[in-house]
Amino acid sequence: MKRINRFFLVGVISAIVLLFGLFTNNIRGTDKTEFEGEWVSTVPGQDMIFSFSGENFSIKSPNVPDYWYRGTFSLKIKADPKKIDLAIKEGGIPQYEGKTSLGIYRFGEEILTLALNQPGAPDYPASFQNTGNAIVFKLKKK
Repeated sequence: MKRINRFFLVGVISAIVLLFGLFTNNIRGTDKTEFEGEWVSTVPGQDMIFSFSGENFSIKSPNVPDYWYRGTFSLKIKADPKKIDLAIKEGGIPQYEGKTSLGIYRFGEEILTLALNQPGAPDYPASFQNTGNAIVFKLKKK
């Protein structure tokens, strides 16, 4: 009897751990999955292309050859609003290499709204407004 109970208990604990792992991976992966792909600006005059693949991102402007960045990104999905960190590895503006652009984001009706602070700024944007160091991008998946 004790042997059956021990095996049962181990089985239940294993199932709980497995389900918890699947649940938390799903939560962590959802926003990363939504980011995947190429996004173009919907704001007139703001010709920007953002690409996300795995942990990597790139940003470029077809009209401004020196405006490009590549690096890695991470998400803080439990924050309100949700946060994104863009760690710039290389770019057309050398002073930003090695710096991180802190931002907030939201998804809504096929639009990704990103508010990003200038690389190296110490804080996240306070809102989805073009204020202070923040630039707001409204992007649609290509």
